[in-house]
Amino acid sequence: MIGAIFALLIFSLAFLTFIFVYKQKFMPKGEVEISEEVRNPLVMQVLVPRENDKTPLAAEQMFASLHGLLGDLKKCENVISFEIISTGEKGIRFFVVSPKYLAKFVEGQVYAQYPNADIKYVKDYTLEKSQNGSFITTGEVEFVKDYIFPIKTFRDFEVDPLAAITGAVSDLKIGESAWIQVIVRPVDNFWQDDSKKYISAIREGKDLNINFLKRIGIFLEGMAKVLANNESSSPSKKEVVRLAPGQEEELSQIENKMLKVGFEFVIRVVTNADNQVRSEQILRDAVASFKQFTTAHLNSLSYSLEEREAKEIYQDFLNRKLSVETVDIMNIEELASLYHMPNISVETPNIAWSRSRKLEPPMDLPVASDYGVSVFAETEYRDYKEEFGLKPIDRQRHFYLLGKTGVG
Repeated sequence: MIGAIFALLIFSLAFLTFIFVYKQKFMPKGEVEISEEVRNPLVMQVLVPRENDKTPLAAEQMFASLHGLLGDLKKCENVISFEIISTGEKGIRFFVVSPKYLAKFVEGQVYAQYPNADIKYVKDYTLEKSQNGSFITTGEVEFVKDYIFPIKTFRDFEVDPLAAITGAVSDLKIGESAWIQVIVRPVDNFWQDDSKKYISAIREGKDLNINFLKRIGIFLEGMAKVLANNESSSPSKKEVVRLAPGQEEELSQIENKMLKVGFEFVIRVVTNADNQVRSEQILRDAVASFKQFTTAHLNSLSYSLEEREAKEIYQDFLNRKLSVETVDIMNIEELASLYHMPNISVETPNIAWSRSRKLEPPMDLPVASDYGVSVFAETEYRDYKEEFGLKPIDRQRHFYLLGKTGVG
């Protein structure tokens, strides 16, 4: 009788523990609606000067700041899209698409890391022309293994990995295009628990491929031994687990990944050409560029084999959709390796660079709202325009207007 009561208590405790862990891991903190699409999107085109010397570390710091949007939620209610667009007409351009109410915050974080960037709010490029009469190919890129395993990052490369991505889509003809989209959603640190469990299991020599029923059998067998030998059993020596060659390095890399905050993500590629063969070739080239992040014993990025219709992927691209059921997670270092602004080391042709560096106007600039100012020009800095001119006392002096060479 006592044994039955004891078993019932053990079962009840295990059930309550399961419910608690499930709620902590899978139930959202608070009643917050999680959006799967960029709501009320604003499209920012980001151009940097050719002499930009910022490394991918700047993008890592940018993603770290954007992770602050999460607050105390389990998953952020909004998503942000980072896009690389190449066309035969306009070259390679970089875009950031965010919800309207977050646009200024996102813009500020980009400027914080790329102070010389030229950011303009533009019309959505996906609406510029109809795709009728052309051949569209779509695909998604995903992790080959579980997200706890990291990919190579920019710290493992001797050259900027962005050069391979832009190089794959740099040689497009008029009428051809390639769109690369990385949509992210900040998440809290729940995903790191899986990494810790894996590391503990490997170090303790546990069988990770064991099924659920066998786990129950082992649990009951262990309980029976404890009850039978509660008084007579002597302490047993802990078995020393010897790791296979390469496992120590694998565990070290997994630990390094979970030290930084993470984002759920999806990568999509859409290509367009005047024939299906050419469109598929551009897609293959773009997807192949992500193979550079492969580490043999850890993880890699590959073309998704999930059966989805091309129209569905294309529509998800247009809507900038990231499903709440997404299971792939990158940390900020991995994301920065995939998406950052080009710098002076990236020699890919046809990148759209900022043509000139813009400086902030002086604080004492006479503006139209000042008394007696004769307005004759307008200054623009970071999408803010201000009319300025001359004060009455300044009219007594000579002044010079310097224009471009050859304008007189």
